[in-house]
Amino acid sequence: MNDRGGTAEPVNGKAPSSSGQDAALSRLKHGFDSRRGHQPCIPLSAGPVDIRPQVMWMHPPVRNAMDFDSISPALQFAAAGAAAMAVALFAGVHERRERRRRDLDRISAVPWALISVLASMLAIILLATAAKSYFAAGA
Repeated sequence: MNDRGGTAEPVNGKAPSSSGQDAALSRLKHGFDSRRGHQPCIPLSAGPVDIRPQVMWMHPPVRNAMDFDSISPALQFAAAGAAAMAVALFAGVHERRERRRRDLDRISAVPWALISVLASMLAIILLATAAKSYFAAGA
């Protein structure tokens, strides 16, 4: 292998194995700082020492996904309003497809227009309640 960082030359007509290259690259070199930083200096008289790095972003606090007490009422109303708005949009798209159908004999069994109207009204009520709860908590 040349010193300029070129490719390795074959030995005995065979290319060098990649496992040998990986092992050579993973060894610590003199004067080279690894990405992980320096090894901690452990005093001999201190007794048992935790040498693991104390990094907070590696272990975020674990929260129970079903803990609804920690979610504000404004956020709960807003999430329900967003879900109702999604249902209203879905029903509106299907209602439009039903109105524009080519085969007039293919009638849908689902009242998409009624679902769209009711879900829209529910979304407006829930989002207005979320806004009221949000601004009342901030005052």
